[in-house]
Amino acid sequence: MEEELEGLGFESLDILQPSMLLAWRAEMRPLELVASAVMPLLTPLMRGKYAPYRAIPASTVAAAMLGATRSGRRGVQRYTYEGIQSLARLTAPRTRPLTPAKTPARAR
Repeated sequence: MEEELEGLGFESLDILQPSMLLAWRAEMRPLELVASAVMPLLTPLMRGKYAPYRAIPASTVAAAMLGATRSGRRGVQRYTYEGIQSLARLTAPRTRPLTPAKTPARAR
């Protein structure tokens, strides 16, 4: 399917390739329930060549989708765990430094 999408010639195409999505659904199969409980414990241990297989919250993937639209990158881009995390950070609210409020000058 990815190859077919590439063949359509989009100006930009972002392909997110998450591993296991961490999210609660109304209907979960028994193995999904076990995996949802175990994967958050295993994820920090998955490093090096296993890093792309880390479980990731569905909300992070959703934020990454929004980040991909804001990134402005062109061409075909593929993202696994770390790339998805980076895209999600593009949607994080940015804080502005507090500036003192200006008081209007009194009429004389």
